[in-house]
Order: sequence, then C-alpha cells, then structure tokens
Amino acid sequence: MQIYGQDVVGRTVRPARTLIAFHRVPLNPGQRMCIAAEIPSSLFALWDAHNGWVVEPGELRLFVGRSSADIRLKNHITLSGGDYFPGQSRALTSTVTLTNADGPASFAGTC
Repeated sequence: MQIYGQDVVGRTVRPARTLIAFHRVPLNPGQRMCIAAEIPSSLFALWDAHNGWVVEPGELRLFVGRSSADIRLKNHITLSGGDYFPGQSRALTSTVTLTNADGPASFAGTC
C-alpha cells in the first residue's frame, strides 16, 4: 500500500505526487485489513529562503494504491490556520498501522 500526496496550491511548483507513506500489507486470499496512516503535515513543508521550512494552509490531495500507476482511492483534506514553521527537527516519516478486519465491525464499514 502506498499513499501519495499533492499540495494543490503552493508558492512554489511542486511534484504532481509525492510518496508520503507506504507499508507492505501481506494478505491471504479473502483476508481483509484496515489500514490507518498518520501523516504529519511537515511532510508537505517547503523551503523558504527567509523563513526556513514552512507548511502552507490549503488543500492537499491524497492518493492510495498499490503503486503510483495503480491508484485505488482518492480524497482531499484541507490544512487550516496560518503558515506552520516546523523547523529543522520536523517529522519526516508517517506511521502506518494494520488491523485485522475480519471481525463483525468490518461488515459495517468501520474498523
């Protein structure tokens, strides 16, 4: 499973999609798994010559799939507030958690 992000509007030109999280998900035939990803906003930071690392508010698009060429889910989120300055010690990785979804809750569409 791979998650890509796109900063829709920014003060600099950004790549169309950037890999922001990934995890190998081993599944047996018919098995289902719930996947939760915690993605720090600092992964969308850009370098500003006057302010250092900065995360701008605005719309972010998210793409989930097996690869960049095999996207299965798309969504968007909005970062609100003003500019955020995470500094040099900003988070550079996401956290991915897997949960077995074969229980009763999975039939209701929740994990």
